[in-house]
Amino acid sequence: IIKPILRGRDIKRYKAEFADLWLINTHNGYTDKNGHHIPRVDVKKDYPAIWEYLNGINKIMEGQVERRYDQGDHWSNLRNCAYFDEIEKEKIFYAEIVFDSAFHYDTHSLYPEATTFIVTGERLKYLTALLNSKLLTYAFKTFYAGGDLRGNTFRYKKVFIELLPVPKLSPESQRPFEILVDCILFCKEHNLEQKSGLFESVVDGMVYELYFPDEIKAADCEVLKHIAKLPEFKDDWSDEKKLAVIEKVYKELSDPKHPVAIAMEKMQEIPEVKIIEGKGKK
Repeated sequence: IIKPILRGRDIKRYKAEFADLWLINTHNGYTDKNGHHIPRVDVKKDYPAIWEYLNGINKIMEGQVERRYDQGDHWSNLRNCAYFDEIEKEKIFYAEIVFDSAFHYDTHSLYPEATTFIVTGERLKYLTALLNSKLLTYAFKTFYAGGDLRGNTFRYKKVFIELLPVPKLSPESQRPFEILVDCILFCKEHNLEQKSGLFESVVDGMVYELYFPDEIKAADCEVLKHIAKLPEFKDDWSDEKKLAVIEKVYKELSDPKHPVAIAMEKMQEIPEVKIIEGKGKK
C-alpha cells in the first residue's frame, strides 16, 4: 500500500526527479478494470505499525486527522478514487504551473500529488514528443495560457490542453517519434544530456514538419522521410544494448553530412521556425 508520488516541482521535460516521497494508499476497496474487487485496507489489523504512526499523528493534531473531510469508511482510509486503475497504467505526468514544457512519460506506476496531473490513453509517447516540442510549447504560451503568471511561468490547464491540435498519424508514422522518446528517456535517466539534446532537437524538427509541411517542403528541409528507419528500441533490452543503439543513432544524426543534420540547419531560416526559436520577428 506504500506508493511513490511525484510533485509538480519534480517533473521536468522527459524526466521525473523522484524526491523519495511516498503515499500510504489505505483505500476503501474498489473494482479494477477487469471487474475484480480489491478489498478495503484494514490498517489497524493488517498494518499495525502504520496504524500506530497514523494514530500518533491524530493525537498530536488533537483529532484533526480523524475529522478530515476526505476520509473513507474509516478515518485511517482514503476516500474512494475513481481513477486508481488509470494511475497504474502508462501515463504522461505534467505540472500545471511551469517555466517551460515539462511532460514526462511514466511506466513505473508513480502516483500524482495534488500539484501533479496525468494523461492516459493511446499514443502517449507520440503525445509526449509533441507536448515537449518547442512548437507546441510556443503555441500554448502564446495562444492558450493567457500570458505569464509570475516570473515567466505559465499554466497548463486541462481544458486548453484538450484544445491543442494533434495530427493523427498511422502507427508506422508514429514509430520514429516513439523511438526517439525512448532514446531521450534513457539519456535523461543516465545523464547523457548532449545526446538527449540532439534527439530533442530532431523531434522539434519532425514536429515543425507536421505543422508546417508546405513551408518545410518549399525550403527543401524535410526530416521525416530521412528518419523513418530508426533502429528498433525495446524495453526489455539490457542497458548496454540500449546504449549501443543510442550511440549508433547519435553518431548518424550528429554527422553534419547526414540529410537530417542538413535539413535541420536549413530549417532555421524558415520565418515561422525563427519566430518560435526566438530568432525572428513576430
